[in-house]
Amino acid sequence: MGVSIIIPYHRGEHFLRDCLDSIVESKLEDYEVLIVLDKIALHNRNALHNVKVENEDLLLLEEYKEVLPISKLILQDKTGVAAARNLGLSKASKDYVYFLDSDDYLIHDGLSKMLELAYSLEATVVYGAMCPTWFKRYTFLKSDEQMKDRDSREIASVETKRYDVCDVADQLFKEEISVLNLLIKRSWLQDTELQFDEVNQLYTDISFVTGMLARSTADNIWIGTCMKTYAKRSHNDTIQYPSLSQIKADNRMEQFFDAFASSKSCIGANKEVLKHLLDRYCCRFLLQNYEKSYHGKKDYVLSESAMEAYSLALKDMNNRVFMNFSKQQQQILAAVKDGKRAKAVKIANKMIMKKKKKGLFGNTIQRARALDKLVFRRLPVKANWVLFESFGGKSYSDNCKYIYEYMLKKYGNDYKYIWVMRDNSIAIPGNPIVIKPNAYKYLYYLARAKYLVFNSRQPIWYNKRKESVFIETWHGTPLKKLVFDMEDVHSASLTHKEDFYKVSRKWDYLLSDNAFSTEVFEHAFLYDKEKIVEYGYPRNDLLYADDAHEIAKKVKQKLGIPLDKKVILYAPTWRDDEFYSNGKYKFSLAIDINQMKQRLGEEYILLLRTHYFVVDQVDSLCGDGFVYNGSRYQDITELYLASDICVTDYSSVFFDYANLRRPILFFTYDLEKYREELHGFYIDMETEVPGPLLQTNEELIQALEHINDIEETYKERYNRFYDRFCEVDDGHAAERVVEKLIRG
Repeated sequence: MGVSIIIPYHRGEHFLRDCLDSIVESKLEDYEVLIVLDKIALHNRNALHNVKVENEDLLLLEEYKEVLPISKLILQDKTGVAAARNLGLSKASKDYVYFLDSDDYLIHDGLSKMLELAYSLEATVVYGAMCPTWFKRYTFLKSDEQMKDRDSREIASVETKRYDVCDVADQLFKEEISVLNLLIKRSWLQDTELQFDEVNQLYTDISFVTGMLARSTADNIWIGTCMKTYAKRSHNDTIQYPSLSQIKADNRMEQFFDAFASSKSCIGANKEVLKHLLDRYCCRFLLQNYEKSYHGKKDYVLSESAMEAYSLALKDMNNRVFMNFSKQQQQILAAVKDGKRAKAVKIANKMIMKKKKKGLFGNTIQRARALDKLVFRRLPVKANWVLFESFGGKSYSDNCKYIYEYMLKKYGNDYKYIWVMRDNSIAIPGNPIVIKPNAYKYLYYLARAKYLVFNSRQPIWYNKRKESVFIETWHGTPLKKLVFDMEDVHSASLTHKEDFYKVSRKWDYLLSDNAFSTEVFEHAFLYDKEKIVEYGYPRNDLLYADDAHEIAKKVKQKLGIPLDKKVILYAPTWRDDEFYSNGKYKFSLAIDINQMKQRLGEEYILLLRTHYFVVDQVDSLCGDGFVYNGSRYQDITELYLASDICVTDYSSVFFDYANLRRPILFFTYDLEKYREELHGFYIDMETEVPGPLLQTNEELIQALEHINDIEETYKERYNRFYDRFCEVDDGHAAERVVEKLIRG
């Protein structure tokens, strides 16, 4: 009775924890969990990423032994998922076997329901529906809390029926062929003597699943159900935790063709439909990989060796298989099958030129790459040109501004200054060259300036020249987890980690504001600590200026704020899961403005400052004499000086604001969601931040009404916070950056 769950494992304890938790909650009664440790892969992967393994026997498994019937198997002198599965099969003892990858997880009680079906219908194989996801289990289940109840209600009516082998193959061969989420009768596998191909490291599932279908007879019962039973998790971190499909392997195509040939050879003459479906799968795979790589790489795609491998795979196919594809794809397949390399290259060239023309005239990235390579990169780098870009050209502000103003004041015309600005009407002292991002002049100056000073990521297509110096100042001490410290990516770009890794490899220096940031940047960005310079943030120099009071007065006058009113600066961060598109985020005001105005309006005004990622305008909230719009104000540091109290949530602004030693309140109305689902924090907000956490409007207003009491209550914590995070800032950060990195 029961099921043996076989899980190969070599690295990624956060994945494995989700996997095991899902089994705990699956409502299975008679089962065993066979964890197969691939020691060779574990050692190689950890050595590659410089990971220290404190206990190779994985203490994590000990945590689950009280709640799961776990058996730990060690793969000796072998490596790979095929060998791990074969070992698991040899040790399995239950009626059915079920393969589960350690980075995936079960959905509710789906496997339990599949097992019920298997016994009630005496099935040989039962398979359910897979749900692709990018997220950890907690987030996945929270996103659809009704799934469990819905599936339980629908189990009696969900489409569940017996299929013949050809129908099963048609379903399984539509996507990537996989043995995952197949509940298989173990005695039948023993009778067929099926094993995973241990030589093939990448595509062993193809021959195994095809072998199952080929060996299936009329006596074997295949049951399919539309129940959502398996969460197939895509990896958002291809750098540290690439999945099998994301690993770069030079022999990937060869391994696929080996698996294809092996699979086809085991199909009997009486199963021509199965052969046809496998041929169609092979053609689709070939075309997908061909189209991914042909652009600008025709010699690689259609080299002699590649042509020979392609031709061999297509040799015995009936041309009717090609009819499943477009006309141009059919021509490519036919030419490759016949070994007509010249014809195939001609078709490829047409496709290449069509895509190049479309890219050059219609795609910014392709156009930029072409112009950079063919024109601007051939011009010499100018040793005294300095290019500045703050927040993608959205403002004249932040660290870039104060580095520039220091250089302008001390070195004047010794340098040629270029500022990237979306709005060229913004006044910038010193009369620098002002260019728009992604325009032709942008490409020109980006290629020729020796010094590039950015406070956020540069364009992903930018290739730094070896003569240039890239100074990444960043834009804040991190509270919320960043990049490689994030398990889930909720932002608009799910390739965020890979993209960030690529651009950050081009930074020569990364500026840090304190020792805490230095430590975080090293592991969050996978960045070399030797290239992190702990000079403080130039933008905070202004907070130590002798004329800070006069600057604050001018800011109030510029914004029309009455000089006799105190200013509450509300500066919330953005929410990863609330966006319109990549880099364009929504804004929802959680503060009850009417209540706040009624109780505080005599003494205070509210100055609203949204995050630079937010594209929603807040003008409609302003104009009543209480709420003022500071979102369009270029420099938030000047707003700090003009304010008396800072209200934020999870924004890093409070790290900078603490330099002023003024009151800080934290309006954390969605604390649990933000901490558990979206980001997570580097410090304990309950015990380390220099102010109270307030989760309702009433709590916030009361704290503002009794701000003196709040200051006294949090005085000691504030002092500890200041000593830890503001230790480097002293009004001379810009000087250190310029004199050591540019002049020195």
